[in-house]
This record gives sequence, structure tokens and C-alpha cells, in this order.
Amino acid sequence: MELLSGLIGLAVGFLLKLFGDLLMEGRRRKSEELARLHEAKLRHAIDVLEAAARLTKGRQDTSTATRKLANAKDSGDEAAYQQHLPGVTETREAEASAFTDAEKGYNAISLLMPAAADATRLYLNLCNQADAHPDAKRDAREKARCAAEDAIRKAVGAKSKQQKYRGKGSEIKHAADQGNLR
Repeated sequence: MELLSGLIGLAVGFLLKLFGDLLMEGRRRKSEELARLHEAKLRHAIDVLEAAARLTKGRQDTSTATRKLANAKDSGDEAAYQQHLPGVTETREAEASAFTDAEKGYNAISLLMPAAADATRLYLNLCNQADAHPDAKRDAREKARCAAEDAIRKAVGAKSKQQKYRGKGSEIKHAADQGNLR
């Protein structure tokens, strides 16, 4: 009888150990899946913010190159016109590439972090409207960037920085508010 209870105890112990190992393996897999998802969210967030910055620069470079080309055309100087023509083509290609990358990043953000999609879309729209002279929407674009970054931080579970873009001249106003202006 003792032998039978010993064998039963051994079998129960073996089954409990096997069940515990399977449970731990499931938890480990779940943890790895969450880590990969978190990594993908961060990678796509970085990609979309980088592409948005390239899109802004591309739009501004295209604006500048187009103005130079128009000035050369208006002056009637064919050599200057031909000199500026490749620059317009290059900047348009760079802008198109940045736009494509930004859209791909936005699509990933909207799938992985729907709560950050609206803020990111607004920021990308403002980046796509950037102009070099004058850059009238710069302040709105910077505010939208801060809002997009904050929404992304919340979506990935990071603490918000509560950052605010203050705009032109705000450093002086902020210093005056703090009593640090001399």
C-alpha cells in the first residue's frame, strides 16, 4: 500500500511539475509577444516622426527650389533656369519619398496605437503644408508635434512629458512670469 501511495504521489508530483512548466512557458511566450509589440510600436513611432521631419524639410526645400526656378525663368536667363531645374526634380523626389514613408508610418500607428492616430495625422498634415517663405504654420506644426509625441507616449504606456510649445517670444514672457527677466 505504501508503494502504491508513493507511486501515486510521484505521478501527481510529475503532473503538477509538468503543468507548472507549461504554465510558465505560456507566460514567457505572452511576455515575449508583448515585448515585441511594444518594440514595434516604438519603432513605428520613431519612423513616423523622422519621416514627418523629412517631409517638412522636403516641402520647404521644394518651395525654395521652385522659387529659384521661377526667378530664373522670369529673368530670362536660360543657363540659370537649366541650373535650377535638376534641383527642383531632386527636392520633389525627396519630398515624395518622405511623404510615402510618413504615410506608411501613420498606417502602422493607426493600427498599433489608434489613440495616437488623430494627433499623428494632424501633425503629418501640417508637415505636408510646410512652406519655406514664410513658414506661417510653424507654431501650429510644433504644437501638433508635441501633441503627437504625447499621444504616442501614452499609447506605449510611457509617462507624458507634458511638453508645450511656446512659440515665438515666449521665452521672454516665460522668464518674466518667473521673475527672471532683468
